[in-house]
Amino acid sequence: MMHLELPPEFVHVAFSERIAGETDDAYQKFAVMGEYGNNVVIYDTDSFLIQHQIMVHHIIKSFQFANNNRDLLVVTKDCKIRFYSLMKYEGIFLREVANCHRGAINGLAVSANSGYMLSGGEDNMVKIWDYEAQKSVPYYFQSFIGHTYPINALIFNPRNNAQIFSVGEKDGIFIWDFNGDIDSDYKQGHLSG
Repeated sequence: MMHLELPPEFVHVAFSERIAGETDDAYQKFAVMGEYGNNVVIYDTDSFLIQHQIMVHHIIKSFQFANNNRDLLVVTKDCKIRFYSLMKYEGIFLREVANCHRGAINGLAVSANSGYMLSGGEDNMVKIWDYEAQKSVPYYFQSFIGHTYPINALIFNPRNNAQIFSVGEKDGIFIWDFNGDIDSDYKQGHLSG
């Protein structure tokens, strides 16, 4: 049995699903651990040997894999979302979305088809981002306003990308309808308006 030492104050652990490599028999699966600080450690799940470390340069609050199982989204205490690619374990910095909420970012989710990203924070707002468009236009989002307390968690309905659930600190669960995944013509007008 393998024993894995965790740092005394770790932030989060995430596992990717198996993704295909360059050849049919080359598959990768990642285990990622972040300590309270600015390091993210990437492990090979077959051997649990450290493959790479990412220096985020800011205190890590949380992180998760996008649904492509290759992009790692890191939320930092300075209210930024940083994106890294783990193709072949390198941890390549892709982009950063800064100042997306007034206050801390408390929740992050990616839709099942990786088309959209949700964020929620201390500013009582749920924001939905076009995952691809924000690569070149970083503030391409729609806001849902209704919570009177900070957002603690949020998620896309796993059975229906057109529904979003958000949980406020004291005001309960909100269910939002989102029509961005329904058809591309509606998506263009919906997010740009």
